[in-house]
Amino acid sequence: MTSRIYDWWLQISVDYNKKYTPTAYFYYDNIVNIGHILNAYDKNANTRITKYPAVFLLSSIKEQVRVDTSILFKPLILIVAESKRDYLFNERQENTYKPTLYPIYEGLKATLAPYGFKDHIKYDRDYISGALKEQSLHSGLSNLFNDSLDGIEIREGTIVLRERCTKIR
Repeated sequence: MTSRIYDWWLQISVDYNKKYTPTAYFYYDNIVNIGHILNAYDKNANTRITKYPAVFLLSSIKEQVRVDTSILFKPLILIVAESKRDYLFNERQENTYKPTLYPIYEGLKATLAPYGFKDHIKYDRDYISGALKEQSLHSGLSNLFNDSLDGIEIREGTIVLRERCTKIR
């Protein structure tokens, strides 16, 4: 991933958190490193650190660099919030999705819209921490994503980053 995409993601986090609630923590990296970062918070904290809700931009991104120097890419984004393993469907909806995940999703869509983000695929992922833990097991790591999380996965949306034009005198 180029620094342009990384810098853009940092700006997206600032823009989102200035305008929308609930606010969220934004992360950019591969899923294993994000797991390490979140687990390190637990190990180094004397008191409980708030890590969620969080928005992850996964860093394995195929970039199409175009003739006009713009970059076109299809990000994989995960929005996650703490939940409880034993929640039933209606409890997840009332306690996690409606108050936290859906508002973040809507705010994030609006924040991404100026970059051409419109059509995309959205998955509601009950107990997404199970899938994230399974993914980390494939990497030989068994202790990542021990938090109970529900989430929304966003994929196949297109982002276009254009160079800012400056006037030449």
